[in-house]
Amino acid sequence: MFGKKPDPKVEARLAAMKSKPVTDFKSMKPVETKVDRAVDRQTVYKFGLIFTDENLELRCIVRDLSPDGAKLTLDGADGLPQTFKLAIDGYSAPAQARLIWQEESDVGIAFD
Repeated sequence: MFGKKPDPKVEARLAAMKSKPVTDFKSMKPVETKVDRAVDRQTVYKFGLIFTDENLELRCIVRDLSPDGAKLTLDGADGLPQTFKLAIDGYSAPAQARLIWQEESDVGIAFD
């Protein structure tokens, strides 16, 4: 990871994600999963980009997604603030999110 050149395709996708306006994930249709939740989540594997109020950008992987929240995996999850914006590759724009739980490199978030 260190000393390697960034993949230009990944960098271009992340740059495009930054420029989109805020979106609302509430309009998503849930897909049935085996986990018992109030709202079912869809298992996904997508690039994500977290924007903090401190002007930090953190890369993450979105593992599951629902209109109400998501599970993310990221390095440096310990420094994640309580609120931030999340952009997900393939979706129209970043969404406002808040941290719900954290376990090592995995975090659960809710969309505001």
